[in-house]
Amino acid sequence: MGELRTVTPVLGLFSERVVLNLAGLLPAIVMASALLLSNPAHAQQAVALTVRGCSHQPQAWCLEVTAGTTQREFQLSPNRAAHAVLWGTIGNHFPGSLPAAYVYWETGAPEGGVAPSIALSIFDLNGAGLVAQTVAPGADPSRNFEAYTIHDTYFGIVRGPQGKEYPFLAPGQRYLNKPHWTYLCIFDPTAIDSLNPSCGRGFKPYNATFPNAERLAGFRHNGGWIQDTNNDGWDDINLPFLHGYILVIEGRTGAHIALNHIEPAKSDPYYAVDPVFDSGRLYGSYTPFTSVEGKQDVLIAAGNPVGSFDDVDCNVSRYFAVLETEVPNDPQSRRLKWSDYISFMSTIFQHPPHATGAEAVIARPGDFINKCVHRISDSVFHAGQRLITIYNYFTQVPLVPEPCLDLRLREWKEHFPPALMKAWRACADNTGLSMTGTWSAQVLDLENGRGINQWPNAYFWDRVYHFVPGQREVFLVEPMPNKVRFDQKGYNPQPLMVAGIDANFRWQRFGAFPVAGRPRMQPSTPYQIPIGIGFGASWRDVWSVVTRPRPDGLVDIQLQDGRWIGYSSAQHTFVVQP
Repeated sequence: MGELRTVTPVLGLFSERVVLNLAGLLPAIVMASALLLSNPAHAQQAVALTVRGCSHQPQAWCLEVTAGTTQREFQLSPNRAAHAVLWGTIGNHFPGSLPAAYVYWETGAPEGGVAPSIALSIFDLNGAGLVAQTVAPGADPSRNFEAYTIHDTYFGIVRGPQGKEYPFLAPGQRYLNKPHWTYLCIFDPTAIDSLNPSCGRGFKPYNATFPNAERLAGFRHNGGWIQDTNNDGWDDINLPFLHGYILVIEGRTGAHIALNHIEPAKSDPYYAVDPVFDSGRLYGSYTPFTSVEGKQDVLIAAGNPVGSFDDVDCNVSRYFAVLETEVPNDPQSRRLKWSDYISFMSTIFQHPPHATGAEAVIARPGDFINKCVHRISDSVFHAGQRLITIYNYFTQVPLVPEPCLDLRLREWKEHFPPALMKAWRACADNTGLSMTGTWSAQVLDLENGRGINQWPNAYFWDRVYHFVPGQREVFLVEPMPNKVRFDQKGYNPQPLMVAGIDANFRWQRFGAFPVAGRPRMQPSTPYQIPIGIGFGASWRDVWSVVTRPRPDGLVDIQLQDGRWIGYSSAQHTFVVQP
């Protein structure tokens, strides 16, 4: 699999969260009826939401709601230091024509402190206002429990029947040999009249760990993804852990419906020498898709996102793999359909460590920045009706052994003392960023992992919908010279090309931009924090180009210098747009 990379192209339990943490964080939560509608949800009236200073108290924050000609506001927080991260509607959970809404926000409390710094609030826009709220746990010094912040708390939304959605907060990344958060809190409209000791008002807890997780996994990855794995009409929550474990929590009930264990590195030639050389890392992005057989599969894209020219680690583990559900609607039957293990950054020495001065035996030589992978968007694309993936691939030229290996060996022998780790980091960055090589784009068939095409001396930035008339999706491609520095210093970007790939896996070229410049990219989540609404990522998020809609149904894209580029139907080419 992936054989086209070198060929010619064909074109600890923390279950008692102090309820008093909720008190004083916001104004008193308005009590509301927990009546649920037994009939299908009422038709929703369109609303516009924003979070801004309250009209009656400018130093406070309010959720402002506009429905038709009516406008009203509900107080979110009296603390001006608070900051709203995301907000939106979640369907009709309460009587009335207006939907419920959520706000995921920073409370303004210091990160790492005893007071929670992250909160999730639910509003009944029909008049009751704030009706439910939960928080990520703050610090507990008596138990050496470190606070969860916006950077290691997983926010997601489970989609249920009748257009209703259920936001949740879950633990993100942490080593499991330290005190850690072991449950998640999901919105439950039937719980508004009660105060749960772990999750607060209007939320219920789901167990978010599994037996012996500390021994088997040792580390909870950040983020995860949302997918209806058992076809019950409700999304399920997929939580990745180190050593290849994935816990699947049923969105409707909280039941653990699967604990998958996968080994993406098994296809690596060195796996037989040291099966755990990559520790079963699941860093990267996760994109659910439906296979040609109708199965609910997931593409795991283990690589850095586009534009990560400042990171020589390049995700450490670099691979693409498809997680297949062998038995329909049974997530426990998931297995790796294929895995293309591309490279691993670090040299691995054989265990146990040798005494100082003894000859070290290498179990697996590190690839360092050679075979670095930059993933593109959510990594699932189309060639006609066929699903494919495309990624950027760096070939080091000239190819030299991993630098700083003497420091790496000393780290290993001395069990990674902080001073040596810092010295190796500085050496690796100083050496690696200036190394040179070529970029190419590689294309794999998602059905079997087979390499089906490539584009040498090119770098793909993004997939764009509705950019060219008659084309559902096209790609922004930057031609690159034969050899560039990894950190791009001294290189002047070329004008972007626009291309597609047809049902026969052949490239289609639609023209080039009239000016040079790279696209302005943005992450799918604010601050690259772990958020799951469909696809997800455990590292550096999923990035896309900034676009704006046009009256003709097409979009323009923005360059880094602020100029907009779009297709001109009159000139049949791409032009700078006003």
